[in-house]
Amino acid sequence: MSPMEQKSEVLHWKNFSQWAYAICVVTFDLELGQAMELVYPSHCELSERERANICYLAFPDSNSGLMGNVQFHFRIRMCPETRQNLIQTSSSNFNEKYPVSLKLPSYKK
Repeated sequence: MSPMEQKSEVLHWKNFSQWAYAICVVTFDLELGQAMELVYPSHCELSERERANICYLAFPDSNSGLMGNVQFHFRIRMCPETRQNLIQTSSSNFNEKYPVSLKLPSYKK
């Protein structure tokens, strides 16, 4: 993927990220267990704790009698570190655009 295409992908995803942070594909193998195969968009960084939670929740724990692909939809909370990074980015973007009287306090780790 060219740098221009990557930048375009990030810009398109930025608006959608208010509803979904990432879309993940998790595969399951009887010998290996769960493995995260794909994270979209590729620039999203998940912590190890978030990856483990997603893989755990995608475990096919019931024998439904269905063969083939199964889809799970679930929502998990962001890890505190990820949330703090998003708050810092959002507040700094807001503070750059608006007058001093409307500025948000700075959030620091």
